[in-house]
Amino acid sequence: MEVLKINEALDMAIKTEKDGIKFYTKAAEGTKDALGKKMFLSFVEDEKRHLDILKKLSCDEHVCIEDIEDYSPRENLRTIFSDMPEDIRKMAVDASSDIVALEVAMQMERLGYDQYMKAAKESDDKELKEIFEKLAFEEKEHYDMLDEAMSYLEDTGNWYMWYEYSFPT
Repeated sequence: MEVLKINEALDMAIKTEKDGIKFYTKAAEGTKDALGKKMFLSFVEDEKRHLDILKKLSCDEHVCIEDIEDYSPRENLRTIFSDMPEDIRKMAVDASSDIVALEVAMQMERLGYDQYMKAAKESDDKELKEIFEKLAFEEKEHYDMLDEAMSYLEDTGNWYMWYEYSFPT
């Protein structure tokens, strides 16, 4: 991938991650459900991590794939939810506004995934390709987790049911 295209891809990815941070922060503030809040705040931290990686790449700093490959958003979220007291996890609240937030979040994650896969496909640098693929994988994990949450909320209206069946403890 030529330098101009790499810079364009990085600029677009940086903007997408910044938008994700803003969106997930607002979604966390907007949900009344403790589980939903934890999930959205976890995604804020993931997006900040992605942003840091992209900023380093855009400043020609070396980023090693080994430094980012052992992270899993799903595992991180499992730990966050496991530490939450049982009585808080079981609280059910109106999920209608959360469903809208999940729909928007899924669109954003899909966009991020597509951007990273396109950048990986166009990259001639093996390590850069692997970094973009890893970031795409994490965006896909976010998308899958959001999709699972959406299914449970539409079916039960309860975040707790999603937690109970999505993350074996």
